[in-house]
Amino acid sequence: MDIRVSLDGAAGLLLVSVPWLLLLLVAWWGRGRRAVHTEPPGRDAARPPLEARPLGIMTSSASEHVGLSGAGGDMAEPSAHSAGVEIAPVLSQQEQEDTLRMAVEAAKSARDDPQLARSSVELGRLLLARSARPQASVLLQGAVMAAGRAKLPVVHAEARIELAEIALAEGDLTSACEHWQMAKLMFHEMGRRSDQDRMANLMRVHRCPTDWILTNF
Repeated sequence: MDIRVSLDGAAGLLLVSVPWLLLLLVAWWGRGRRAVHTEPPGRDAARPPLEARPLGIMTSSASEHVGLSGAGGDMAEPSAHSAGVEIAPVLSQQEQEDTLRMAVEAAKSARDDPQLARSSVELGRLLLARSARPQASVLLQGAVMAAGRAKLPVVHAEARIELAEIALAEGDLTSACEHWQMAKLMFHEMGRRSDQDRMANLMRVHRCPTDWILTNF
């Protein structure tokens, strides 16, 4: 028996199309599964591995959070170099004298009595340290006058005390007592009782007149 299938008409077109439709369906289903289980290759490349990811934001070192402590647990103090502080070089006595002489001359030129009084007392003390009494005496007498004009009783008293030491070293006890008495008066006016008593004790030890010791004139 001869069985023939006609491919004409709609039935034939449907029969021919079925295999292609099945193939397209299989291809679409397989592509959908790959889309679900895979990601674009660029995403994995851009994502760091888990151990390389930062655990929170920490831009400073751990030592800044914990504290720089020594063996005993105390905070370590920064050195002068690390803190950006420059340590001034130690000057010799001659260099100190030269520096103060320039300060004295500059204060004279500027008519700066406060600076003149302070610098003169400091320079006078340096000169006394090497027994240059005549030069020191001139400077200290100038300091007394400058301190008086600038109304600096403390500097005035300091200059008087140094002048008393010069007078005592030269055997002039009367002048020494006068300088101590004036220094005592300065301290009395400022209410500095301990310094006032110190001057009174010096006067008493060196047998200055009793009425000078007891009187603030």
